[in-house]
Amino acid sequence: MKKNKYTTEDLKKAVSKKDAIVISKYDMENFKTILSSLTPDEIRGGDEEDWTPLMCAASEGNVEMVKLLLPYYSLENIAKESGESTALILAAKHRGNAEVVRLLLDAGLTSKHIMMEDEEGSTALSWALENGYDEIVEMLLPLLTPEQIWKKVVEGDESYVSYILSSTACKKILDVLTPILLDECASFILQVAVSDHSLKEIKNVLTYLPKESISELAEKALSSVGGEFDSESNEKMKLLLSYTSDNKKSKKRKFPNDALINAVSWNTKKIEMLLKNFSPEELRIQNNTTNSHGQTALMLAAKWDFRQCIAIMLPYLSSEQLQMTDLKGKTAKDLAKFPQAKEMIQKRIDELQ
Repeated sequence: MKKNKYTTEDLKKAVSKKDAIVISKYDMENFKTILSSLTPDEIRGGDEEDWTPLMCAASEGNVEMVKLLLPYYSLENIAKESGESTALILAAKHRGNAEVVRLLLDAGLTSKHIMMEDEEGSTALSWALENGYDEIVEMLLPLLTPEQIWKKVVEGDESYVSYILSSTACKKILDVLTPILLDECASFILQVAVSDHSLKEIKNVLTYLPKESISELAEKALSSVGGEFDSESNEKMKLLLSYTSDNKKSKKRKFPNDALINAVSWNTKKIEMLLKNFSPEELRIQNNTTNSHGQTALMLAAKWDFRQCIAIMLPYLSSEQLQMTDLKGKTAKDLAKFPQAKEMIQKRIDELQ
C-alpha cells in the first residue's frame, strides 16, 4: 500500500498560504487534492497548537475552503475549543469575514458557543466589536440573551462597554435587554461613561436611556464624577444636573444621600457645586448622612485637614450638626488634627450660640 504523501499539516499550509482575496485557481486545486487524499480524522486533526484546518480556514477568511471542510466536522468539532480559541472566535478576530461566520452559525452554533472565550478572555462578539466588524456584530448580537450581554458588561469587557458607548450601538444593546435588567444595565453604563469617558459619550448614553427613569439614573451617576475636579468634570456634573432637574414629576433635584461625603477632597469645586444645588431638605440630609464609622462630610474634612472644604461647608451647617458625634463619640472638632481646623469649627459654633 502506497503511503499518502500528504498530511494534516499540508492541508493547513494550503489553507493559510494565501489571503482569501487573492486565492488562485491553482491554490484551490492544490487544496482539493490534499483534502481528497486525507482521511476524515486527518482533516479534523490539529497541530501542536491544536488548531484544526477549519480553524485555520476561518482565521484566514477562506469562504470556499470553509465550505469544503464543514461536511467533515460535526457540531462538536466545529465548536471545539482548541489552542485556547475556536473557529468562530478566529473568524471574528482576524479577517472578519461575515460569510465565514454565517456558515459556522448555520452549522448549528448557538449563543453558548458565541459566549466561549479565548485565552484573553474575549468572545467572538468581543473581537467583532473591538475590530469594528459591524456585519458580524449584527449577526451575533441578536443570538445572545439579555443576561449574557449584561454578564459581559458587568465583567468589564472593554469591547462591550466601548461598543455600548458608541453612537448607535447603545440603543441596540438597550433595546434587547429585558425591563428587569434595563435600568440596572443603563445605570451601570452611565456610571462607567461618567467615570472614564468623554462628555460626548455621556451625552450619547443619556440620549438612549429609558425616559421614565433617566432622572433617577442621572442622579445616581453624579457620585461617579471624578474627584480630580477639572473643567471636564465640571461640565459632566452640569450635564447630569440638567437631566435631574428635568424630572416632570418633581422639580426638586435629588442626589444620592452620600453625595457630599463622596465629594470631600482637597479639590473644593465639586463640593461648591453640590452645596449650591441642594434644596434645603437635601442639604439637611446630606449634612446628617454618615459613613460606616458614623462620620459626616464635615468630620472627614476635619480628620483629613481639608480646610478649604471645612470653610465652604461651615455656613451650611446648623449648631446641632456641628455637635454630631461619630461611633466613638467624637465631634468634627475632636477629629481635627490641626489647631487651625479646630479654631474654624469652634468659631462657627460660637457664632450660632
